[in-house]
Amino acid sequence: MKDQDVNEIEVKGVTRPLQVNDPVAYVKDNVHYQGKIKEFDKDGNTELQIYNSKDVKSLIVPKGEKIEPLFILDKDQKMVYLKFTYDDVKSALSNKSDVKVNFAENKNYIFNLMLGNKTDVISIEKNIDGTLKPTEGRLQMKRMEESKLPYVHADVKFKELNLERPIYGKVLGAEQKQKLQKTGELGLVQGFKSGEGKEFNLWVSLDKGLNKVVTARENDIYIGKIFGVTPNEKQLQELKSGNGTIIEIKGKNYFIQPSAASSKADGIKSYTEEKAKELKLIQEAKEEKKNEKSKGVKLK
Repeated sequence: MKDQDVNEIEVKGVTRPLQVNDPVAYVKDNVHYQGKIKEFDKDGNTELQIYNSKDVKSLIVPKGEKIEPLFILDKDQKMVYLKFTYDDVKSALSNKSDVKVNFAENKNYIFNLMLGNKTDVISIEKNIDGTLKPTEGRLQMKRMEESKLPYVHADVKFKELNLERPIYGKVLGAEQKQKLQKTGELGLVQGFKSGEGKEFNLWVSLDKGLNKVVTARENDIYIGKIFGVTPNEKQLQELKSGNGTIIEIKGKNYFIQPSAASSKADGIKSYTEEKAKELKLIQEAKEEKKNEKSKGVKLK
């Protein structure tokens, strides 16, 4: 997908009739449901298998009611999965009274929001003390906890980096600050506490574009299976440490790093092994392995 206006893509009706197993969205009683088409009955009703609700596992959509596809088809008719529909993004942008943004110069941002990705750092207007004021930040689509209805989240850029700022009441240690400045990643950090005293873990990263430390909930970045590959125990530990690891995917090695600062919806940064070496992302790991091999050499 290049800089193509999503209006020019058949987002609402795709380029073919909906089929069994297609991912779709459906709103009922002001609650947003996501799932896949399980069956079409003889009367024209559609049975959906729901996967974003703990209470509702299936729904029957009466004939004629609106079901929106959560995918588009590229030029090769390959399915590209979406987290949000075009209508989701447009309505969220129009309803967001404290953020104003003009996407006219780069409409590809709309498609990125549909994918659930973050935008680049862009010029926006943000409601500060009751007045819209010009600033910069990243936008990302999110969903409300109960209704799952969409809204636009704006992460505003800070004027300067301040590593002394507490994160959910937790102040980073000296070694953590040093690692953040050096690598930009702390991995999965334990020991955060909610107001009720419940402990939780967060992925912690440095977003240099925003001049701030950013976080993601543990479950927001899934590392149990990455691009179809299940990491082994050693790789899982390297992923959780924030250092990243090499994983073979379809016969080729990739450097994988979970990151709260990733612009992708899955929170995964991925590079070919060659690119990671060029960026010096795995230089330290190489040196450690070299040292380990040196220690194991027997002198004759």
